[in-house]
Amino acid sequence: MFENLSLRNFTAFKALDLDFGKGVNVYAGANGTGKTHIMKLLYALQKQQYHSRDPQRVESLDRTLVSVFCPDSLGRLVTRRVGSGACTVSAKWSDKRLALSFGSRARTVAVSPTWQSIPLPLFLPATDILGHSVRFIEAYEHGWADFDVTYRDLLLACTPGVSRGPIPEPQNRLLRSLRRHMTGTVSRSEAGRFYLKDGDGQLEFPLIAEGWRKLGMLWTLIRSGALTQSSVLFWDEPEANLNPGLVALVAEVICRMAAGGAQVHVATHSYAMIRELEFQATDHGADLSLFALERTASDGVVARPARRFAELTPNPILDAHERIYERTIRDALSG
Repeated sequence: MFENLSLRNFTAFKALDLDFGKGVNVYAGANGTGKTHIMKLLYALQKQQYHSRDPQRVESLDRTLVSVFCPDSLGRLVTRRVGSGACTVSAKWSDKRLALSFGSRARTVAVSPTWQSIPLPLFLPATDILGHSVRFIEAYEHGWADFDVTYRDLLLACTPGVSRGPIPEPQNRLLRSLRRHMTGTVSRSEAGRFYLKDGDGQLEFPLIAEGWRKLGMLWTLIRSGALTQSSVLFWDEPEANLNPGLVALVAEVICRMAAGGAQVHVATHSYAMIRELEFQATDHGADLSLFALERTASDGVVARPARRFAELTPNPILDAHERIYERTIRDALSG
């Protein structure tokens, strides 16, 4: 699992150093503070290193970075400045470190594979894709779909009903819980369409609520063996389109996976999600690390670590809730 990330002049980060926890790592901050960029960079590094072991699937890191971030060119990932510039990236996986650098006019990144025996990462975007899966992979491969590669990768990982081996009992418990809440299981047609299947038949994913699609996605990834206790999972805004009543369930799945050995990275704007992650981490013995990201005038985006939600500084999520609470009190007193 990832232990550390160090960035210099990469996208919004002039200088950033993060030490990750073994369990759940949560990124909070205003829009434009690079939460998703951190997760996408880690995903790209892990994915490229995973495939570097297979001569049939090896991919250059510059190609992986461009497919994940979708810039006009590789050099656009260097922090904007007048004239040319360069960025450096250093990441530590267990006891091995990988370092790379490239300039604003670069087209390639030279890096030697140094990580072995690592799992294929999973990236769950904020926008649903399982409800729009028919011929999506074909469209992506032919350049007809202007999406980043994480959507294609997620669809490839979602193979309902096809287990890659025995499912441990802790994950079976999660499957039963997810099935109970979404009232069924997930199947997929030969054409690639996903269905929610229950005792009355099956319903196309575009016809069911996006919150249930999230549960179905989790069920599918666990059932297929793509999401295991050795996984590294990146999830961008898991609360998006999720009924608040289901936030606790999603937080429980995340923390149970982390307690079993998975490393999870979450970017969120939700008070309920962070608090539920805090509660579930305590209940299930999962390690929880929080990072407050803030854009500054002189240093770009900086990150401040915390162990508890109350210690996050700055905390725009709490600021917004306090503003709403104070307005509610004022309106009640003036009414």
